[in-house]
Amino acid sequence: MEPPRISALKPKEEASAIDVRIPRKWIPDF
Repeated sequence: MEPPRISALKPKEEASAIDVRIPRKWIPDF
């Protein structure tokens, strides 16, 4: 269920940077 690159432990800033690499479908709405 958890994306391969995004980790809950990582800050939102990291998620934003990863968001560009991973499509929105892979990233759940926080």
